[in-house]
Amino acid sequence: MEEGENDNVALIREVMEETGIKIEVGNKLGTWQFLRRRDGTIVSATNYLALPDPQQEEYTQIRLSTEHSAFSWFAPHAIYDLPVKDPSFLVALGLTTDKSLLS
Repeated sequence: MEEGENDNVALIREVMEETGIKIEVGNKLGTWQFLRRRDGTIVSATNYLALPDPQQEEYTQIRLSTEHSAFSWFAPHAIYDLPVKDPSFLVALGLTTDKSLLS
């Protein structure tokens, strides 16, 4: 976040800068923490529901910033198949980290 920004403003700006998509920020879904191994810092992250801004007409032209090499759209249930380093963020989304409970 930049100085003076709240979570909503920062999220809108970051998504625009990194993808070219305008969003509307919805409800806060939860928070989680992880250890950033490169410097030993414990990072707190907050998850929000983010929806495409209905005023933006085109979403087929994703413009990734140099911070990213690829993107993918996926169905919500496919989140369990994503290769993640720390699945604890699932709890912040209100999901279980135990796949055996899903069947």
